[in-house]
Amino acid sequence: MTVLQPKTRVHVLSFVGASFEPCWKEKGTVLKPTARQKPPSSEWSIVRFDDGGTMCIHRERLMVANDQSAAA
Repeated sequence: MTVLQPKTRVHVLSFVGASFEPCWKEKGTVLKPTARQKPPSSEWSIVRFDDGGTMCIHRERLMVANDQSAAA
């Protein structure tokens, strides 16, 4: 099982619209876990979205982004 390293840029899977279509448009950056924000297991990562929000997300909903540059 591969753990995503801090500062890795990722796309986050979400479901949008009335028919819940899969969408990979949301991007974020994996954060280094802290004592306050610690994932429950290695299958989870703390992600900061480009809009500033933070969420613990399971690895099945994350995809490494081709562009690893910092958020705009």
